[in-house]
Amino acid sequence: MCENNQLIEQFSSDINIIKLSKEVYFIEAVTSASNKFNDFFFIKIDICENNDFKVIFETKDKTQSNDLIQVKLKDFCNELLEQQVRENLNKQFGNLRESIYQKAFSSVQN
Repeated sequence: MCENNQLIEQFSSDINIIKLSKEVYFIEAVTSASNKFNDFFFIKIDICENNDFKVIFETKDKTQSNDLIQVKLKDFCNELLEQQVRENLNKQFGNLRESIYQKAFSSVQN
């Protein structure tokens, strides 16, 4: 994490920051998860001094309750975890998947 261990830091009433370790999350997982929440937030991804990620969320609708915003931010964290698992599986088994695709479609090409 960047400076402290708090996961979600409220910067102002409509701006929140989530700090993420590059040792745990790939940038692909961060961007994929962020993309799923761009209808509710303006999102910016920065790099901290120690090269970890800082994801800045600004609420688009300023009338949203803080409770709803916090739920959405926690949903982002869950989505980020899911995207990271996908990245890990792809890294671990991507070559196997490509081999299966090639074998499966080789009979179609002939």
